Amino acid sequence: MADEVGATQIVIQRKDGSVWTGIKTFSRSSYPDLIDEDCLFYSNSVTYDGTSGQQYRAVVTMYAKIGSGSSSYNYTTNTVTA
Repeated sequence: MADEVGATQIVIQRKDGSVWTGIKTFSRSSYPDLIDEDCLFYSNSVTYDGTSGQQYRAVVTMYAKIGSGSSSYNYTTNTVTA
């Protein structure tokens, strides 16, 4: 059982040429439902309406806290085309 589990941040990125640019950030402070408390696992989602034909991906900072210890890591999703 984790004290807290979920994501502290989700950054939506758009591909501009060969560069990925962050265009929208969902943070824990603005979207408290990204984290849940006292659970074994947690699932949630956010929605971003992209521009047709553009490529997007998300960088998700996963997070878990048990007692005084915590862990986080970044996960980059697959690319999708709007």
